[in-house]
Amino acid sequence: MPKFKRPDPEEGLEFGAYRTVSLRELLQLDPEQLLILWSDESVLHAFAAAPDWEQLSAVRESRVYYPDSREWDTWGPIGRSHTLKEMVKYFGRLKRRG
Repeated sequence: MPKFKRPDPEEGLEFGAYRTVSLRELLQLDPEQLLILWSDESVLHAFAAAPDWEQLSAVRESRVYYPDSREWDTWGPIGRSHTLKEMVKYFGRLKRRG
């Protein structure tokens, strides 16, 4: 089964709050919405190709969000502020489309 892989941290930084999540774990959680950050698009396609992917409530309800989050960096107050602003823009665009 594919796994979302977190990017390697910058030298000297740790990802204490981030971890790789398997599809099996997602199926157990069965989230209503899914926000996927910092994952390669190829990994997302591998997940979507797995037969169990369609069992997730978020997938069935079209509530899987995959923004271009490469510049979203929550390290420190400036990074958090930037990330929040970018999230507001991203979800604002989705709301206007819907």
